[in-house]
Amino acid sequence: MATQTISFTITGTLTDLNQALDDFVYELGYQDNINGQSNPESKLDFFKRMIREYARDIIKIHRAKLAVTPARIAAMAEVDSELSFT
Repeated sequence: MATQTISFTITGTLTDLNQALDDFVYELGYQDNINGQSNPESKLDFFKRMIREYARDIIKIHRAKLAVTPARIAAMAEVDSELSFT
């Protein structure tokens, strides 16, 4: 199967984009310095990594829910067939 790419663009003035980048990375815990040294990961690289991790986590959560649904339905049916509540 051929590999495809999904990409997106955020558009704004340079000032607005820089402010949005700062807002995003600092809210997620980015540090300019680590142990007195410049952070080797730039704010932009941190931003991109956080977006990738968020997308991956959402996909994992969704697939886990899909995998659990048949087991949940089977377990509920099992209780219904084993027990009678009157």
